[in-house]
Amino acid sequence: MNFDGASKGNPGPAGFGGIFRDSEKHTRWVYAEWGGEMINNEAELWAVYQGLRIAVRNGYMNLEIEGDSQVAVEMLRKLNNGKDSKQVARRWRTAGIVQDLAELLKRIEYKIINHVRRKGNNAADHLANWGSKE
Repeated sequence: MNFDGASKGNPGPAGFGGIFRDSEKHTRWVYAEWGGEMINNEAELWAVYQGLRIAVRNGYMNLEIEGDSQVAVEMLRKLNNGKDSKQVARRWRTAGIVQDLAELLKRIEYKIINHVRRKGNNAADHLANWGSKE
């Protein structure tokens, strides 16, 4: 699962999106959504949240989660390692979504969380930007 968020201002009009590929790199699911007015980190976290909801709903229990936001990836790693969501989210704008992410991460059996460069996240970046305009 690759995810990305986009905010055209900070805060500003935002969107988020992602793509699921199987182990043979075939696309299994894509998503892109309008997020309203958000800061960039919120949009990144909403991208992960929607992706994890899709994963749970579709029974995708083994995930490699990749994003180009170092902040979001580090937050996910901390949550995955059992850190309390209140310690991970230090801003009021992200507290609620981080708590929800912690609960969703518990429902995925096996996960690898990686930071990738923007070039490796092109499809998700395109979807997030599209979502910010729709």
